[in-house]
Amino acid sequence: MPKTKLPLKQAQTLSDKILAALSPGCELAEVAGSIRRLRPEVGDIEIVCIPRQTIDLFGDPVGSLLDMVLANLTNEGRLTRGDKNGVKYKNFFIPTVPDLKLDLFITTPECWGVNFTIRTGSADFSRRLVTQKSKGGLLPDDLSISGARVWRGAAALETPTEQNLFDLIGLDWIDPRERN
Repeated sequence: MPKTKLPLKQAQTLSDKILAALSPGCELAEVAGSIRRLRPEVGDIEIVCIPRQTIDLFGDPVGSLLDMVLANLTNEGRLTRGDKNGVKYKNFFIPTVPDLKLDLFITTPECWGVNFTIRTGSADFSRRLVTQKSKGGLLPDDLSISGARVWRGAAALETPTEQNLFDLIGLDWIDPRERN
């Protein structure tokens, strides 16, 4: 069976509703992927988010409010759990749209810039971004990207925003629509 593709406007409307539903569980959540690149047709909804943490009486994190929000949305039938439910990646289906997948990429503030850029895509652009120049990519040879962090040797470099990542790599800003 062919994968469901939605017109961009319909996908934007649906992703806005999902973002609103997820917002109580997130410090930050943004739509990435083909919706952010404004592709005319969308095959899935990709959201990058930083979950809010629940804190115990001693101020220590004990869980994710995002997980509670997702459990409620699943119990209400607004989402159907997919086959991935990890710490950094979860997927769901949206019952109102046959086989439309919701991909949630869960990150931290220090990894936001790398995750949001890579998850915006396109796949070819993201591959070039994480590949060193000597191997045909855009990444300076003294840097590497692993675990959604940019590394210079053993030092993790700060990239809390996409612009930080572009600056670190030495690239001018590339609009998401131009990331092919």
